[in-house]
Amino acid sequence: MTVAASFSLGYVPGATPAKWARRWSERLPSIPLELVPVQTAHQFDGVIGGALDAALIRIPPTASSLRRTAAWQSLSVVPLYEEAPVAVVARGHYLTAAETLALEDVSAEPLWLPLDDLLDWAAAGGTPGSLQEHHPETARAALDLVATGTGVTVLPHSLARLYSDPDLAVRPLHDGPVARVGIAWLATRTTDSDPLLEEIVGIVKGRRATSSRGLGAADSGEHATEARSRGRKHTNATARHRDGARWRKPRRRH
Repeated sequence: MTVAASFSLGYVPGATPAKWARRWSERLPSIPLELVPVQTAHQFDGVIGGALDAALIRIPPTASSLRRTAAWQSLSVVPLYEEAPVAVVARGHYLTAAETLALEDVSAEPLWLPLDDLLDWAAAGGTPGSLQEHHPETARAALDLVATGTGVTVLPHSLARLYSDPDLAVRPLHDGPVARVGIAWLATRTTDSDPLLEEIVGIVKGRRATSSRGLGAADSGEHATEARSRGRKHTNATARHRDGARWRKPRRRH
């Protein structure tokens, strides 16, 4: 079986691939893993166009029109975890008096949702009545509006942390819509025939290096066999001298 010389993994803002990249380098030190940032609005493009082997994406809600597009239908997707939502307001806003908020608390405030918003609002009962007709292009642009003291935005916690700003205050939104993160690749590729794809999927799903699947598992098995062999030789010598992640329920990340 021919193995590619490298593997490219895209990731949307807020996703944290560094820990998985470390595990990859431990298991496959001779095969580089290239990490490529992608924008949420174009998160499928690199995979579909062939520039990326796989990508960490934000999964569109079931009711989203994105789930009915040809682009989405051409992908295989494995959910990895859910992110808790937060409300972001300007520092000093009256809503910061509370430690946590509910959708009802923000219903009287102008709500700015970016065009790349993929929160599951339908599952949360819908957006508050203060949703604005204008949609900022990105989460970063929505936060810029909020920083002026006008209204509130709701984001996955990782995005609020990524774009942290001293002019903004973040509060958990306990009944807000969750965001789901997953790994996607072209459906024409399979983990059965693509060992590097199998390896990255196993890593992000938490599969151990000693699992029977993936190239890293084979390497670990060979190393373990060598270690056991060295151990047996050492023991014998001493004795003579003296007379051994297609869909899964996602985890919840806070």
